[in-house]
Order: sequence, then structure tokens, then C-alpha cells
Amino acid sequence: MAARGHRGPAAFSSASSVLCFDFFFVPPRFTLSVSGVHYLWTFAVMFVTAMTISHLAIRLRAEAEAARKAKNGRPGSWKKPRRQKSTRRRNDCAVRS
Repeated sequence: MAARGHRGPAAFSSASSVLCFDFFFVPPRFTLSVSGVHYLWTFAVMFVTAMTISHLAIRLRAEAEAARKAKNGRPGSWKKPRRQKSTRRRNDCAVRS
């Protein structure tokens, strides 16, 4: 979700995944109530992890877009520079010509 959207949809997706985990897997099942306090820590860690991954994906997409714009803005900047031959001596100029 974060690779295509922004932080808002990524936060919504993260929160909904934590709520789905609570609803389907945490006892009592098929409710949003939590029976143990340790599950609250689990939810917090899951949410923070999801938000961190979303942030990194958004940043990676922005950097790729910036590199793409830089490449298109300067057409010759991505080519390897050709190595120039040294012509320091006068005889080298005559031989290579």
C-alpha cells in the first residue's frame, strides 16, 4: 500500500491489519476485545513495524523518482566518460595523427 500511496493510506492499512489480527486470532475470537495485556504490546509492535516499512517504501519511491527526473533532465550525465589520451609530448601527437 505504501509503495503506491502516501502515509495516510499506509497508516490506515497498518491499523486495519492490526485490527484484523485482533479480530480473527486473539482470544476471545471474533471480537475486538483483548483478553491479555501482552497483546497490546504485540499490536503496538506490529503497528510500529508496519509504519516503519511504509516509511522506507515511500522514501525509496521518492528517491527513485528523483533519480529518474535527474536522469531525464541531463541526458549526458549517466554515460561513462570516455578516457582521453594524453598528448603531452610533441612526438605523441605526430604518431597518433
